[in-house]
Amino acid sequence: MANLLGKSVAFISSVERGDKQPPSGFDDLVINAFGLEGTEKDDLRKAFSRARTSFEIRPTTEVGLDTASMLARRFNDLDELDIMRIREILDGKGE
Repeated sequence: MANLLGKSVAFISSVERGDKQPPSGFDDLVINAFGLEGTEKDDLRKAFSRARTSFEIRPTTEVGLDTASMLARRFNDLDELDIMRIREILDGKGE
């Protein structure tokens, strides 16, 4: 796997154990290297998403930056209902 992905065995092992977060774009690298499609591809993306504890975003507007900053500061104070409401908006269901 390490050779196929062009990464060291130590790096792959540390990601598998959870010692390192998968870097941005690593899911695409794995998906393309192994030709994953459909549910395999979706399941892998979900697994990578759940393995990450930090994310880099680059808002392009001032209101986007303010909103992202506010969400980051207050996220752990939100209850499950608030988080579900945000998810519905992001999924396009809150329109």
